[in-house]
Amino acid sequence: MKEVVEIKRDHTGYRNLTFPTSLPAVSVHTAVFLCSCRIIIGELPEQAVNSSIMLPELPFTITHHPNRVVISIHANAGQHEGLITEQSYSWIQNIVGTVELDFANVLQVNSLLVAWLFHLVQAGRLTSLVVMHANTFVVKQMKQFYLDRFVTITYTK
Repeated sequence: MKEVVEIKRDHTGYRNLTFPTSLPAVSVHTAVFLCSCRIIIGELPEQAVNSSIMLPELPFTITHHPNRVVISIHANAGQHEGLITEQSYSWIQNIVGTVELDFANVLQVNSLLVAWLFHLVQAGRLTSLVVMHANTFVVKQMKQFYLDRFVTITYTK
């Protein structure tokens, strides 16, 4: 059964996330990290309980599909101070399946964005990534940072 996760902003810029479902402790922990990155949650259990948590906004959106996760990187991600926090990559530890990075909104990458990608690869113990919709310049920059020496990268349009 699909359930809605209520997301509200308060005056500090943080989100108040309300989970209207009953989740085991591990699932709540996973859901909290995933929601902190604005994941669109699919299937959730049917029993209801309310828990709230305040989380900062991050410069990417995550969509969880069966057997894969798509991370859509926002245009301003390379200048976003949220990428230097552990919260920006630690959530990936609980992800199973293919990780796809959507670079459609990114015109160029910088060292901050690449450092976040290295953290993501390390925290998730990833062996492969799919980079989607990256322009020629972004692909060239990614290759210059040698991320492909640490993880197999497949580039798709």
